[in-house]
Amino acid sequence: MAIIDKPKPAAESGDWLVWKHPSEVLRLGAQLNIGPSQEVLVVKGGRALDLFAPGKYTLSASNLPLLDQTINFTTSRKTQFIAQLWYVETHPLHDLSWATPAPVMVLDPVHNLSVHLQFQGRWAGRVRDTRAFVTQVLATLKEPVVEKVTDHLTGLVANRFAELLPGFFAHSKSSVADAPARLNDLSAFIAEQLRPELGQLGWELTLFQVDRFSAPDDVMKKLRELAAQKAERDRLAAAAQPTPVAPVFTATTVATGQSGETSFYALRPVAPPPEPPAAPPLAPATASDPVAKLKKLKQLLDSGLITQQDFDTRKQKILDEI
Repeated sequence: MAIIDKPKPAAESGDWLVWKHPSEVLRLGAQLNIGPSQEVLVVKGGRALDLFAPGKYTLSASNLPLLDQTINFTTSRKTQFIAQLWYVETHPLHDLSWATPAPVMVLDPVHNLSVHLQFQGRWAGRVRDTRAFVTQVLATLKEPVVEKVTDHLTGLVANRFAELLPGFFAHSKSSVADAPARLNDLSAFIAEQLRPELGQLGWELTLFQVDRFSAPDDVMKKLRELAAQKAERDRLAAAAQPTPVAPVFTATTVATGQSGETSFYALRPVAPPPEPPAAPPLAPATASDPVAKLKKLKQLLDSGLITQQDFDTRKQKILDEI
């Protein structure tokens, strides 16, 4: 009886992530052995069919229901068939390194300055959905060994980081000069975007960390100068603002009882000083007031209602009455 077996390596060795059984000619009745943290996927014609969890199996139509729908073991009476067996390691991979393949241009939203940056960091993950991982990731690789698979995934991570990076500075409205202090915020922002995308490929992202970045020295010097200038402008603008005047309160002693003991102090606003008394209004001019008569007479002259001779005659008459 044929035995199909792929022993699981030590977890710390990490010498394989996926392994395809070298023979695609399989037979019912063969023994399939699957170690801990492994899964085996049956693939035929590019279709992901039956999936086996850790354990020992004897291949039969009953544990190959999806393959049976394709081959129909009962009517065909076939015991030998063609299919691929993919072993997938689901144990997490740790401390994978990533780096941007080329400098990434971002716009500093604070100083409106374009800057080229390079980043490096670490990431980790594991296969979460074996079907999706085999059909969407491994199908694109000619040599699905662990180095090729992790290099492929790392390339995806680094390229997506470069695409998402400008969005972080635009969203946070922070300067590139503040990036050293915001690497954790940047890591969380990128990880939030990457998780669902990698999840569609059957991969669970368990860690994404930006460890360091680099930029041309002259650019960072320019950013520091611009930051210092902005801080000085903000300081001067704040100093130019009027200082609000706080209300002035005075304490009033409140006494209770016949003994006159003080029970508490109450604060009350200080009343503003009283306005000076208004000057008494001038008495209105009477009809017999000679000054009023002369003013009225002058208005008539200016309006052309009387002649100069009439004005002189009446003026003399008013003066004679004084």
